[in-house]
Amino acid sequence: MPFTGNADDERRRLEDIARTGLEPRIRNLQTRAVPLAEGGAVIIVRVPRSYAPPHRVIYKNRSRFWARASSGKYEPNVEELRHIFTEAPRIAERIAAFRTDQIVRITAGETPIPLGPGGKVVLHVVPVPAFADGRLLDVVSAVAAGTHVPLPLDGMGLRRMLDGAVPGWDEAVDWSLLLERQSFLVLVVSICMTLLFLLLRAVLAWYADSRLRIPRFHLREHALRAGVAFFSTPEIKR
Repeated sequence: MPFTGNADDERRRLEDIARTGLEPRIRNLQTRAVPLAEGGAVIIVRVPRSYAPPHRVIYKNRSRFWARASSGKYEPNVEELRHIFTEAPRIAERIAAFRTDQIVRITAGETPIPLGPGGKVVLHVVPVPAFADGRLLDVVSAVAAGTHVPLPLDGMGLRRMLDGAVPGWDEAVDWSLLLERQSFLVLVVSICMTLLFLLLRAVLAWYADSRLRIPRFHLREHALRAGVAFFSTPEIKR
Protein backbone atom coordinates (compact mmCIF):
# COMPACT_ATOMS: atom_id res chain seq x y z
CA MET A 1 0.00 0.00 0.00
CA PRO A 2 1.63 3.29 -1.08
CA PHE A 3 2.40 6.04 1.39
CA THR A 4 0.25 9.10 0.60
CA GLY A 5 1.67 11.66 3.04
CA ASN A 6 4.80 13.78 2.86
CA ALA A 7 7.50 11.27 1.94
CA ASP A 8 10.41 13.48 3.01
CA ASP A 9 8.92 14.04 6.46
CA GLU A 10 8.30 10.31 6.84
CA ARG A 11 11.89 9.55 5.87
CA ARG A 12 13.19 11.97 8.47
CA ARG A 13 10.89 10.47 11.08
CA LEU A 14 12.13 6.95 10.38
CA GLU A 15 15.75 8.08 10.44
CA ASP A 16 15.20 9.87 13.78
CA ILE A 17 13.64 6.72 15.25
CA ALA A 18 16.61 4.63 14.10
CA ARG A 19 19.07 7.26 15.36
CA THR A 20 17.58 7.70 18.82
CA GLY A 21 15.83 4.37 19.30
CA LEU A 22 18.72 1.95 18.82
CA GLU A 23 21.83 1.35 20.90
CA PRO A 24 24.42 1.27 19.43
CA ARG A 25 23.37 3.22 16.37
CA ILE A 26 23.36 1.67 12.93
CA ARG A 27 25.80 3.39 10.62
CA ASN A 28 25.10 4.20 6.97
CA LEU A 29 21.35 3.72 7.28
CA GLN A 30 19.81 4.86 3.99
CA THR A 31 16.23 5.77 3.12
CA ARG A 32 14.70 6.69 -0.22
CA ALA A 33 11.22 7.63 -1.37
CA VAL A 34 10.25 6.23 -4.79
CA PRO A 35 7.20 8.00 -6.28
CA LEU A 36 4.55 5.85 -7.95
CA ALA A 37 2.73 6.64 -11.19
CA GLU A 38 -0.69 6.14 -9.60
CA GLY A 39 0.18 8.48 -6.73
CA GLY A 40 1.90 8.19 -3.41
CA ALA A 41 5.34 6.74 -2.82
CA VAL A 42 7.15 3.69 -1.54
CA ILE A 43 9.75 4.33 1.15
CA ILE A 44 12.77 2.05 0.92
CA VAL A 45 14.93 1.61 4.02
CA ARG A 46 18.31 0.00 3.48
CA VAL A 47 19.82 -1.39 6.68
CA PRO A 48 23.45 -2.39 6.14
CA ARG A 49 24.96 -5.30 7.97
CA SER A 50 26.28 -4.33 11.39
CA TYR A 51 29.52 -5.71 12.79
CA ALA A 52 28.81 -4.36 16.29
CA PRO A 53 25.85 -6.52 17.38
CA PRO A 54 23.58 -6.78 19.20
CA HIS A 55 21.50 -3.60 18.92
CA ARG A 56 19.07 -2.85 21.71
CA VAL A 57 15.72 -1.15 21.04
CA ILE A 58 15.41 1.80 23.43
CA TYR A 59 12.62 3.60 21.57
CA LYS A 60 9.96 4.93 23.96
CA ASN A 61 11.90 3.72 27.02
CA ARG A 62 11.94 0.12 25.84
CA SER A 63 14.88 -2.18 26.42
CA ARG A 64 14.63 -5.27 24.25
CA PHE A 65 16.88 -7.23 21.92
CA TRP A 66 15.64 -8.71 18.67
CA ALA A 67 17.07 -11.22 16.24
CA ARG A 68 15.95 -12.24 12.80
CA ALA A 69 15.22 -15.70 11.42
CA SER A 70 13.79 -17.00 8.15
CA SER A 71 10.27 -16.91 9.59
CA GLY A 72 10.55 -13.41 11.10
CA LYS A 73 11.95 -11.72 14.21
CA TYR A 74 12.24 -13.16 17.69
CA GLU A 75 13.76 -12.32 21.06
CA PRO A 76 17.01 -14.25 21.59
CA ASN A 77 17.56 -16.10 24.84
CA VAL A 78 20.46 -15.62 27.23
CA GLU A 79 22.72 -18.15 25.48
CA GLU A 80 22.15 -16.54 22.08
CA LEU A 81 22.80 -13.08 23.49
CA ARG A 82 26.05 -14.30 25.06
CA HIS A 83 27.16 -15.69 21.69
CA ILE A 84 26.25 -12.44 19.88
CA PHE A 85 28.14 -10.31 22.40
CA THR A 86 31.31 -12.39 22.14
CA GLU A 87 31.25 -12.85 18.34
CA ALA A 88 32.15 -9.26 17.41
CA PRO A 89 35.50 -9.22 19.31
CA ARG A 90 36.32 -12.58 17.75
CA ILE A 91 36.00 -11.12 14.27
CA ALA A 92 38.54 -8.42 15.12
CA GLU A 93 40.86 -11.06 16.58
CA ARG A 94 40.60 -13.20 13.43
CA ILE A 95 41.40 -10.22 11.22
CA ALA A 96 44.39 -9.25 13.39
CA ALA A 97 45.67 -12.84 13.32
CA PHE A 98 45.27 -12.93 9.53
CA ARG A 99 47.28 -9.70 9.18
CA THR A 100 50.04 -10.99 11.47
CA ASP A 101 50.25 -14.28 9.58
CA GLN A 102 50.51 -12.51 6.24
CA ILE A 103 53.29 -10.22 7.46
CA VAL A 104 55.22 -13.21 8.78
CA ARG A 105 54.85 -15.02 5.45
CA ILE A 106 55.96 -11.96 3.47
CA THR A 107 58.98 -11.47 5.74
CA ALA A 108 59.93 -15.12 5.29
CA GLY A 109 59.58 -14.88 1.50
CA GLU A 110 56.59 -17.21 1.32
CA THR A 111 54.71 -15.25 -1.35
CA PRO A 112 53.06 -16.43 -4.60
CA ILE A 113 55.39 -14.12 -6.53
CA PRO A 114 59.01 -13.64 -5.38
CA LEU A 115 59.61 -10.14 -4.04
CA GLY A 116 62.86 -8.25 -4.30
CA PRO A 117 65.03 -7.30 -1.33
CA GLY A 118 64.54 -4.05 0.53
CA GLY A 119 61.56 -2.39 2.10
CA LYS A 120 58.02 -3.39 1.22
CA VAL A 121 54.63 -1.71 1.48
CA VAL A 122 51.86 -4.17 2.35
CA LEU A 123 48.20 -3.37 1.72
CA HIS A 124 45.69 -5.78 3.28
CA VAL A 125 42.25 -5.94 1.67
CA VAL A 126 40.17 -7.76 4.26
CA PRO A 127 36.70 -9.08 3.29
CA VAL A 128 34.91 -8.87 6.64
CA PRO A 129 32.11 -11.37 5.72
CA ALA A 130 34.77 -14.03 5.20
CA PHE A 131 35.75 -13.68 8.87
CA ALA A 132 32.23 -13.07 10.17
CA ASP A 133 30.34 -16.03 8.72
CA GLY A 134 32.93 -17.90 6.69
CA ARG A 135 31.60 -16.87 3.28
CA LEU A 136 34.30 -17.17 0.62
CA LEU A 137 34.27 -15.81 -2.91
CA ASP A 138 35.50 -17.85 -5.83
CA VAL A 139 37.31 -15.06 -7.66
CA VAL A 140 37.80 -17.05 -10.88
CA SER A 141 34.10 -17.87 -11.17
CA ALA A 142 33.10 -14.32 -10.24
CA VAL A 143 35.38 -12.82 -12.88
CA ALA A 144 34.12 -15.29 -15.48
CA ALA A 145 30.53 -14.33 -14.65
CA GLY A 146 31.39 -10.67 -15.09
CA THR A 147 28.86 -9.45 -12.52
CA HIS A 148 30.44 -9.85 -9.08
CA VAL A 149 33.88 -8.25 -9.45
CA PRO A 150 33.71 -4.45 -9.97
CA LEU A 151 35.33 -3.27 -13.16
CA PRO A 152 37.25 0.03 -13.32
CA LEU A 153 34.84 1.58 -15.81
CA ASP A 154 32.21 3.43 -13.80
CA GLY A 155 34.25 6.53 -13.07
CA MET A 156 35.39 6.89 -16.69
CA GLY A 157 31.95 6.77 -18.31
CA LEU A 158 32.95 3.78 -20.46
CA ARG A 159 30.40 1.38 -19.01
CA ARG A 160 27.47 3.48 -20.26
CA MET A 161 29.02 3.68 -23.74
CA LEU A 162 29.67 -0.05 -23.91
CA ASP A 163 26.17 -0.86 -22.63
CA GLY A 164 24.69 1.20 -25.46
CA ALA A 165 27.02 -0.09 -28.18
CA VAL A 166 27.29 -3.75 -27.18
CA PRO A 167 24.45 -4.83 -24.83
CA GLY A 168 25.49 -7.66 -22.55
CA TRP A 169 29.22 -7.16 -23.15
CA ASP A 170 30.02 -7.57 -19.44
CA GLU A 171 28.62 -11.11 -19.45
CA ALA A 172 31.30 -12.31 -21.85
CA VAL A 173 34.18 -14.16 -20.23
CA ASP A 174 36.89 -12.62 -22.41
CA TRP A 175 35.80 -9.04 -21.69
CA SER A 176 35.59 -9.68 -17.96
CA LEU A 177 39.03 -11.27 -17.79
CA LEU A 178 40.56 -8.54 -19.91
CA LEU A 179 39.07 -5.56 -18.11
CA GLU A 180 39.25 -6.93 -14.57
CA ARG A 181 42.63 -5.31 -14.03
CA GLN A 182 43.21 -1.64 -14.62
CA SER A 183 46.54 -2.33 -16.35
CA PHE A 184 44.74 -4.45 -18.95
CA LEU A 185 42.21 -1.68 -19.40
CA VAL A 186 44.99 0.84 -20.07
CA LEU A 187 46.54 -1.58 -22.59
CA VAL A 188 43.24 -1.98 -24.45
CA VAL A 189 42.66 1.78 -24.54
CA SER A 190 46.24 2.39 -25.75
CA ILE A 191 45.86 -0.11 -28.59
CA CYS A 192 42.55 1.42 -29.64
CA MET A 193 44.00 4.94 -29.60
CA THR A 194 47.03 3.80 -31.64
CA LEU A 195 44.80 2.22 -34.29
CA LEU A 196 42.66 5.36 -34.35
CA PHE A 197 45.67 7.62 -34.93
CA LEU A 198 47.01 5.34 -37.66
CA LEU A 199 43.64 5.45 -39.40
CA LEU A 200 43.53 9.24 -39.05
CA ARG A 201 47.03 9.52 -40.51
CA ALA A 202 46.06 7.41 -43.53
CA VAL A 203 42.94 9.52 -44.13
CA LEU A 204 44.87 12.80 -43.92
CA ALA A 205 47.56 11.45 -46.26
CA TRP A 206 44.94 10.42 -48.82
CA TYR A 207 43.25 13.83 -48.57
CA ALA A 208 46.55 15.67 -49.04
CA ASP A 209 47.50 13.58 -52.09
CA SER A 210 44.17 13.39 -53.91
CA ARG A 211 42.43 16.61 -52.95
CA LEU A 212 44.96 19.24 -51.96
CA ARG A 213 47.79 18.06 -54.21
CA ILE A 214 50.33 18.87 -51.52
CA PRO A 215 53.64 17.02 -51.77
CA ARG A 216 54.23 15.05 -48.62
CA PHE A 217 57.42 14.93 -46.61
CA HIS A 218 58.61 11.33 -46.86
CA LEU A 219 60.43 10.83 -43.59
CA ARG A 220 61.59 7.31 -44.44
CA GLU A 221 63.32 8.34 -47.65
CA HIS A 222 65.03 11.31 -46.01
CA ALA A 223 66.15 9.13 -43.11
CA LEU A 224 67.63 6.56 -45.50
CA ARG A 225 69.49 9.25 -47.42
CA ALA A 226 70.81 10.77 -44.22
CA GLY A 227 71.98 7.36 -43.00
CA VAL A 228 73.75 6.58 -46.25
CA ALA A 229 75.45 9.97 -46.27
CA PHE A 230 76.51 9.62 -42.64
CA PHE A 231 77.97 6.12 -42.79
CA SER A 232 79.41 6.15 -46.31
CA THR A 233 82.96 7.27 -47.06
CA PRO A 234 83.01 10.51 -49.05
CA GLU A 235 84.82 10.47 -52.39
CA ILE A 236 87.57 13.05 -52.76
CA LYS A 237 88.07 14.24 -56.29
CA ARG A 238 91.50 15.46 -57.34
